[in-house]
Amino acid sequence: MRLFFLVSFSFIFAKDAWFIISGNKENPFWQNYVHGIESACKNHHITCHIDYTPNGNFIEQAKALQKAMRSTPSGISINVPESRQLSTLLRQANSSSYPLIISASGLGFYRDLKLKCFVGPNLNELRALITEQLSPEDFNNIIISTFASTDYDHNAFVQSLIPGHSHSKIVQPKDLSSALLHNNEKPVTLITFGARSAKTAFKVLKEHQSWEIKWIQIDGDKEHEALTARQISTQPFRQGYESLMAIIHPKNERQEILIKPKPT
Repeated sequence: MRLFFLVSFSFIFAKDAWFIISGNKENPFWQNYVHGIESACKNHHITCHIDYTPNGNFIEQAKALQKAMRSTPSGISINVPESRQLSTLLRQANSSSYPLIISASGLGFYRDLKLKCFVGPNLNELRALITEQLSPEDFNNIIISTFASTDYDHNAFVQSLIPGHSHSKIVQPKDLSSALLHNNEKPVTLITFGARSAKTAFKVLKEHQSWEIKWIQIDGDKEHEALTARQISTQPFRQGYESLMAIIHPKNERQEILIKPKPT
């Protein structure tokens, strides 16, 4: 499963930011990655603290997270945390005045932390970005694709966009093609979480470009940009770490969306 790593704090912090990386500092990938973070921090006059922890070691992750929280930071980013073991700390950090950004593989963090920590205190802004693209009638035929078809947190999240709408279908990536084939008689709103769902959707929609589908892609993949609508992401698609979110328009037009810290 592809790992989604840290997001950028460029522009959104005034002073300092902590980046907790679960990985080997000798790995060339992380060396290039940290170079991108340090360059962005330097360009925007941010003091950058980088703390490596062994991959999957929740004790060391907890120590690093506590150290970052004690420093009263402008923001914290932690990649691939052991969310069940760290859930109390993550919730404490998420309720603070600074942004907490969690990056991870798969969709477990939507389930384990009820979506709240994945985009930190900016979940309302994610809702706003989505509802900007949708009208009330777009909620009449919604398909949600996730790794976990029983993941009702996704369904609750979509219903929270416009209260009272409960017509969404939740399918796994392997079932997405069939779901689209059997539900395209009327306009479809497709919301995908993760690269695997995006890859499946891209393949199906490329073969059926006449279908009337509005596709919102969350944490997708640059290779599978939305064909018919916009793409919303909590990850950067290129080096430089310029923003926390990007909306990608058709024909490769791009609009960067910066998420602001929660007011103190």
